[in-house]
Amino acid sequence: MAGLALAGCGGAQDAAGPVPRHTVPPPTTPGQDAAARTCRWLDPVLVGQVMGLTAAPGRPSVDAQSGLRCTYLLADGVDAVVLVSYPTGGLQIYEAMGTAGRVAPRPVTGIGAAASWLPDLRLLVVRTTTGRTFFVQLATAHALADAQAKAERLARMVVPRAG
Repeated sequence: MAGLALAGCGGAQDAAGPVPRHTVPPPTTPGQDAAARTCRWLDPVLVGQVMGLTAAPGRPSVDAQSGLRCTYLLADGVDAVVLVSYPTGGLQIYEAMGTAGRVAPRPVTGIGAAASWLPDLRLLVVRTTTGRTFFVQLATAHALADAQAKAERLARMVVPRAG
């Protein structure tokens, strides 16, 4: 399954304070309208702060499993943060993601109703209390010693907005 990226919500609050407004490219298809809303869950400024590189505004798209995807390209032009949300079928998708990697997923506590880290994919999958599943993937060309911590920080910003 594909990875995920996060974009900001205008005027919202997170642990670091107000989330500034930013521009999300206009959708070009009906499915991208919903994906564009997903891109508002994270502010690219906050994505950049977490990742240590400036992040471009999220680019919305819809994946093959009808996931609402937002990709934040980082300033190096290679790496990205990908946020994908599945508004329906959350439990089935959450369970399927647990078998997506070559390495057994590690349970993560304190994020949503349930969360798992897939280390070989650099992917954190989260199921919310409302049944939505989303994941944050750090699509990087280089090793990140603190990849899980970065993904968890981004996911904690998304949970209140994902519902």
